[in-house]
Amino acid sequence: MDGQIELVAGCFSQSFENTKKTGAELYLDPSRCYATFKDMVAAEAKLPADKRIDFVSIVTPNASHFAIAETF
Repeated sequence: MDGQIELVAGCFSQSFENTKKTGAELYLDPSRCYATFKDMVAAEAKLPADKRIDFVSIVTPNASHFAIAETF
């Protein structure tokens, strides 16, 4: 990347165990690693504006992109 962003949250797998492992490898706060994208949307929306995610990168098979983008 260009050094202008910081990865702060994620849902990295359909397996929450894999998501937690990936989050730990990326040095993320465990409370910001989510079991589902819907959990991520709900939890991040509750954070103060200056603490929540600014944007999301959707890296899933094409068939799932619309539902995820629409939810975010």
